[in-house]
Amino acid sequence: MRLTVLPGLMLLLAAFSAQAQNPTPFDCQITATLTATHLVSISYPNKGPAAPCIAWRLTYSTVNATGVSISLQGTTNLANGTADPAGWTNLTTPIGSTNPATGTNAGTIASCCDYYPWIRAIAGTFTGTSQTMSVSVLGYKGTSASRNTGGGGTGTVTAVTGVSPIISNNSSTTPAISLDKTLVAQKFFVTAPPTNIAGNLPGDLATDTTNHKEYVCNAPSGTAAPACTAVATAGWLLLNSSGGGGGNLTPVAFASIPPAATAGRVQMLTDSPYTAFDTGAAWQYFIQGKGQMTLPGCAGWAWDNQAASTTDCTHGPLYISYASAGGTELRVFEQATPAAPYAISMYTAFDIANAIGASSGVAGSVASGLCFSDGTGKILRFTAGYDTVWEVISQNWTNSTTVGIPTTVRDSAAHVAQVPIAARSGIWMQIADNNTNTTASWSLDGQTWVQFDSRSRTAIFAAGPTLYGPCAYPSSNAVTQVVYSILAQ
Repeated sequence: MRLTVLPGLMLLLAAFSAQAQNPTPFDCQITATLTATHLVSISYPNKGPAAPCIAWRLTYSTVNATGVSISLQGTTNLANGTADPAGWTNLTTPIGSTNPATGTNAGTIASCCDYYPWIRAIAGTFTGTSQTMSVSVLGYKGTSASRNTGGGGTGTVTAVTGVSPIISNNSSTTPAISLDKTLVAQKFFVTAPPTNIAGNLPGDLATDTTNHKEYVCNAPSGTAAPACTAVATAGWLLLNSSGGGGGNLTPVAFASIPPAATAGRVQMLTDSPYTAFDTGAAWQYFIQGKGQMTLPGCAGWAWDNQAASTTDCTHGPLYISYASAGGTELRVFEQATPAAPYAISMYTAFDIANAIGASSGVAGSVASGLCFSDGTGKILRFTAGYDTVWEVISQNWTNSTTVGIPTTVRDSAAHVAQVPIAARSGIWMQIADNNTNTTASWSLDGQTWVQFDSRSRTAIFAAGPTLYGPCAYPSSNAVTQVVYSILAQ
């Protein structure tokens, strides 16, 4: 278990607690008035047959000063017993005090527990106009003043013994006592989500003062510093959220989703069909009733026969506007396939409203779906749409402007409303390569697939397909397609 130290808590030295019955609550004393031309006190002889002072307190106040740096120093003897001018060293200070002190108007230095036979106060910096500094240095030979008229004891401090989490360190160059950072939580202040903060350990806290977030280092106990290097489940864990507490966040636009940080949070979106779930390391996206979605994004794809077609991912899904071809053409937005065997599953919807005429009920030829290609121009399309009748079709193409064979078609001449209704509502489509055949399937739920077509993977492609992606047959009209999810696995 680690303890948390409240801000402002100090370790107080017992040497500065004088007994109430002692009329002179100190054993050694130096007083001085420093000026711009007189920057050092007398060298106090801290030696003799009696025990010398080892704990000191310097206080000072200034008049007309603009800059101050004053030190409390000690030095050893030369061979003749005088102070060594080359050996002056700043005395050790406990937690909560510094040496030198730099307060412009007043200040103090507390020191314990190293010994020097000579002690002095010296101003390294003292600026102003006709400035003066009144300095008082009081010394103590033990845990209290030794001269007293009552029954108080005397003695000197020879060592400090700490009890966990306080660490003893009786060196003359470091504080006599300090805190064990593996047991006492440290507090850090940052201006962005914390990353690799030097020295951080499990249980440490970090406050992002820019975004008003509080984090704790959630690394396993015993992890060496830096224990946490990023916002993650086993790294910096967010303790509060922008939603004012709880696991759910205030709804935001897709582009304003905060960084993933706390596992279990749910982010509603104001301009997107998705609901986002925070795993602690990344966001996962879901559409109610359709399961988890894999966002396609707009990057990493390339066009075959783009013309004036455009893409947009502002709100999360991939929205594609296929330019009308005015003839027999395919347009494919594609990227590289993984190594076979694999399946490409897509949840999509498309709009073919412009193909509906007033007299015959339907006019033109349009379709949209998924396509395979091999980078040489050859294409295998799996689409739904209209060409004489409403149909689902799997068809070889020699290139994006030349139809080949064979073709697999299922039409719905008797039920012309079914395909456009399904297309606008969203459908699951899948193309796959099992290293022997390519297949085309559809599904009601994205889990149970009904195979529509199967053909040799080399029937049209010399070595099988190498590219895949959403595609359209905008022969007579423009087609719009939205891809909510596309997963290659």
